[in-house]
Amino acid sequence: TPDDLAHLRDICAAMDTTTDHQEWLRKNRDFHQSLYRPAHSSFTLALLEQLSGRVGRYLHRWSETGVERNKEANAEHWAIVDAIEAGDLPRARRELQQHIAHTRDRISVDFAQTPAMASTRS
Repeated sequence: TPDDLAHLRDICAAMDTTTDHQEWLRKNRDFHQSLYRPAHSSFTLALLEQLSGRVGRYLHRWSETGVERNKEANAEHWAIVDAIEAGDLPRARRELQQHIAHTRDRISVDFAQTPAMASTRS
C-alpha cells in the first residue's frame, strides 16, 4: 500500500543518516519486518525472526570489528523499495535476493577471516 511504501522510505531515509551501528541494526530489522509484514504470512514472519536472530549476532559483531556495510546495504534497501514502488515485482525479488546474498557473502568472509569465529564451527 502507499502507507507501507512511505514507511519503508522513512526507514531508509533514517538509515541513511544513522551513524550508530546498533541503531542502524534496529532500523534494518524494522525495514525487513516492514517489507514482509504486508504479505500477512505468519510463517514468513516467523522464519524472518529466526533468520534475523541467527544473522544478527554477526551483524552486531561488525560494530566491534570495524566491518562497514551499512551504506551499501541501505542502497540495496532503496533499490528494493524503488522496484516495489514501480510495480516491478520480479526486479524487487532480484534486488532482495542480491541483498541477502551480499550480506551472506560478507558474513562468510568475516567468519573465515576471524580465528575466534572459525574455531567455533561445528
